[in-house]
Amino acid sequence: MKKNNIRVGLFGIGLDTYWPQFDGLLDSLMGYQGEIKEKIASFGVEVADAGMVDNPVKEREAADFLKSQDVEIVFLYVSTYALSSTVFTRGSKTKSTLSDTQFAADCTIRL
Repeated sequence: MKKNNIRVGLFGIGLDTYWPQFDGLLDSLMGYQGEIKEKIASFGVEVADAGMVDNPVKEREAADFLKSQDVEIVFLYVSTYALSSTVFTRGSKTKSTLSDTQFAADCTIRL
């Protein structure tokens, strides 16, 4: 597919207290997030992946990262229960649209 100049942001949310409780959970969820990233990229856009946001510190880091990447839209992968403080409480900092959508890695994404 032809590559265009659209920059798309992606981040996942989860709860950091789950990782030590459930062996392998974080790795599995990051694998799913990687599949979502590949699916989005297959439409010829550049994907800036801010990783797993699982606490308020990482929320600030992800917001700063996505702002620095000048993304036009941000997709949120809801992987597990998460604190509201991890869902871009400062989301307007990115100046982009936040799509609060949970979707499967094999879904069809229409841009």
